[in-house]
Amino acid sequence: MKEQENESMRERVLQIVLKIAPHWADKMDSVIDSVHRLGKREEAKHRQVIMQFTMRHYRDELWRLTKRSAVCKELNVSFAEHILPADREARAAVWPQIKQAREAGQQAYFRGPTGYINE
Repeated sequence: MKEQENESMRERVLQIVLKIAPHWADKMDSVIDSVHRLGKREEAKHRQVIMQFTMRHYRDELWRLTKRSAVCKELNVSFAEHILPADREARAAVWPQIKQAREAGQQAYFRGPTGYINE
């Protein structure tokens, strides 16, 4: 999301989420806890936005709703889990095995920093 002067990041995000999940309109303040950008502001760069949910249940539902959401495509936004640098490094170390397993038709995925391959 492009940064704007004096933006209310929480309000911008809540408006988008309401378009995706209108059934949350009456409880939005109890669904999303906080919203903020990552890092320091820099010219010509847009910082990522972090949303924290009050319960994992809401996060999982939003991810499910956004997978094929026309609203997300229209606004060119996506939702993903924020991965810590240490977890990202751990994933990168096992990515070749995960990729190879997927190419061989096996189910392979990550849960946190750990990779799983089901034969």
